[in-house]
This record gives sequence, structure tokens and C-alpha cells, in this order.
Amino acid sequence: MCRTDRASALRAFKLKLGIDYRNRMKFKKDQAKDIHGHYVALLICIAGFVVMGSYYFPGYVSHDAEVALASLLAGSPTDWHSPYLAVWLLVSQSILPASWDPAIGPTLTILGPFWTGLYLMARRAAGIGWYWGVAIALIGWFPPLFMSLAGYGKDTALVALFTLALGCIYTMNRRRPLQFLVLILVIGTCLTLGVTIRTNAIFAVVPILFLVAMTVGPKWLLRYQLVATLILWLGLLGISQFANYAVFDTKRSYSIQYVLLSDIFAMNYVRGEFLVPEIVAQNTPELTEEVFRDRHTLTPLIDWALWGNSDINMYQVQTDEEFRQLRDFWIERMWSDPVSYIQFKFRFFDSLMSREGQNLFRQTLFQGWWYLILLTVGLLIFSQQLKTNQGEPVINKSGLMMALSGLFYLLPYTLLQGGAGFRFLLWGVVASALMGVCLIITSLSLLRRNIVSEQL
Repeated sequence: MCRTDRASALRAFKLKLGIDYRNRMKFKKDQAKDIHGHYVALLICIAGFVVMGSYYFPGYVSHDAEVALASLLAGSPTDWHSPYLAVWLLVSQSILPASWDPAIGPTLTILGPFWTGLYLMARRAAGIGWYWGVAIALIGWFPPLFMSLAGYGKDTALVALFTLALGCIYTMNRRRPLQFLVLILVIGTCLTLGVTIRTNAIFAVVPILFLVAMTVGPKWLLRYQLVATLILWLGLLGISQFANYAVFDTKRSYSIQYVLLSDIFAMNYVRGEFLVPEIVAQNTPELTEEVFRDRHTLTPLIDWALWGNSDINMYQVQTDEEFRQLRDFWIERMWSDPVSYIQFKFRFFDSLMSREGQNLFRQTLFQGWWYLILLTVGLLIFSQQLKTNQGEPVINKSGLMMALSGLFYLLPYTLLQGGAGFRFLLWGVVASALMGVCLIITSLSLLRRNIVSEQL
């Protein structure tokens, strides 16, 4: 080899060494940023737990949970309020000294899983960029969530359980069998318990199960993710029903009767009539047309139909035959004037999604319509990106599943709404926030790629 060739080879070797060294240093710097982001996210979550717990100390226990506990202790639990809501309350109260406020333990068992789940997701997001980990952690500081989660009830329990399950899904590592098995058990417990406590989340859990199938299943199963999701969903339903009815011998309460009754009374109000199911009229003699006419507006009328008042104890159906009579009467009333029924349902749904008041802050961040629109837009964007193979597939699938989960949770309220509190929207808000972060990540990634392609 001539001297010139040896010199060229030496320069090429030095150049390669320099490039490798710069690449290694860049990787170490990026890794250090990720680690820093992970620690920043951890501090944000710890601070959120402490500040939220301190600011709203000692927390609260919802009326639903207290009723569930009373019925469990009386030996007559019903499926209107799951006995597991009562068991959770009883266990969390027994952890701390009896002299402490009984709301402290239950509130901590809500805040703990919620912030832990956010941290686990933030830790995974920090691998993309440290700032994304911080963004995930800051979701817990979003005012509508920060102001709503420091207490124990059906809705806060669902948010805490689903958030922890998502954090575990994004933490699983198949190379660590013991950790993998423990996380699978935690995910299954959280999702089953969440659906058992808040039964209207039965459809919202489906997209999360899809993420489980996508993460847990072997490579050959990835082609059949929808089938695997359906199997997981049916299995979860079976376990939930067994846990609710067989373990505690829970009595069926026909809880949907309250929705049917509210629809019937609303139709009477809209059409200026007074038609009541025979089974209710016979067992509620104090229910007269004069009493009905005293309810001048629709919302108090619905609340009265659902819960009764101090003067009238609304009869509740007790058997399958009584429920069949109520259901048949409801079907007849709805089919008699479907247009009025749809108008009433939209009006009632709007009372859930809208917030009135002078405060601009309340009118914006607490408006359910904004989250519904955001979820719908995210659904369309992520569907299109997956169809055209744009962006990161994992981010797109995660964003799509969060959009679907939020929509599957909010949209059933158009038919099965039992109240108008913001607490009914909490999981939709969390799903919107997580989907929003995914949307920003994939949008910036596509923008960066377009800029690089134009430069080339």
C-alpha cells in the first residue's frame, strides 16, 4: 500500500472515530436529559399529591359511598352502589387511627394511584423527550382535575384506577417476567374494579384493553388485536358480574328504572300530560297531578322523578315483572312522540355538558362540550394518520385509544344520564388531556420531518 493510501485510510479511520464519539456523546446527553425529565416529572407528581391533599384536607366521602357502606354493613348490598365501593371505603378508613377524620384514608387512596399512574406514563414519555414527561405530569395540575379529585366517590375512583392501569401498561417490560406478571395483575384488578364500581365505564374500558392486547400479546397475536380485545372485554365483564353478584350476594336494584322514570316525567312535562306507570301510581298514592304541576321547570322535575322529596316517596320496582311493566310503558311513551323525546334528551345532555355562571374560568375549562369536540377532532386526526402511515404508530394508536375511551364514556350520557354534575365528566377530561399530549407530540414530529425533507 502506498503512502498516500495509508494516509487516506488513517484520515477515514480518525473521521469514523470522531463521528462515533460525537454520536455516543449525543446519546449520553439525550439520555441525561431523559433522566432529568424523569426526575422533574417525579417531583411534579409528588408536589401534586402533597399540595392537592393539603389544600383540600381532609378530603371528602361522597354520598354514594356512604350509602353503599351502610347497605353493606346492614347485610343488604345492592348493585345501585357496588359493594366494592363500600369495601374500599371500609379498608381505607381502617388503615389510619380511628381518631383521624374518616375522609383522610379514602382520599389518599384516590390521590396515590392517580399520581402514581401519571408518573409512570410521564416516565415512559420522557424517553421521547424530557419535556413530554413533564407535560404528562402536569395533567394532574389541570384545574378541572385538581379541583375535583381530592375525595372518594365513584367517579374519582374510576379516574384513579384507570390512570394507574394506563401507567402500568406503558411500564411493562417483557424481559422482566416477575415485574411483567405483577403489572398484569395490577392492570386487571384496576380495570375490573373500575368497571364494577362505575358500570357506565363498560365501553370506555374497551380501548384500554386494546392497549393491553397491543402491549402484552406476542407478535403473532398483534394481527388479531381486535379479537384479543373482545375476549379480554368479555372476560372482564364476566369477572365483574361474578364479583358483584356472587361474592356478596348483591341484590338487583333495577337501577335503570330511575332513567326510565325521568324520561316518562319529562315527556309528561313536554307534552303537558300526566301519565304514570300503573305499578308506580298504585304504590305512590301521594303522587297526584296537582303535585306534578307544582314542579314548574324541567330540571327540578327530573331530580324529583329520580330521587323523590320529603313529601313523596317514589315507588321503586322490586321484581322482574314490575320492571317489565315499567319498561313497556316507557317504550310506549317514547314511540308515541320520538321527536319530543330526542329534544328532551339533548336538552338534558346539554345540562350536563354546559356550565353557567359569571366566571369566565368556569365557563371555559368546565364546559364538557370542549372536551367532546377535542376528542372528536383527535379521533379524526389519529384515524387519518394511521390510515396514511404518518407519524409514530405507537403515539397514534395511544392517542386514538384515548379519544375512543373518552367518547365511549361521554356519549352514553345522551341516553343514560342520571345527573348534571361535573364529576360525571372526569374520565372524559383525563382522556382528553392524555390524547392532547399525544396529538401535540405527533404534530410536532410531522412538522419536524417536513422541515428536514424540505432542507434535503
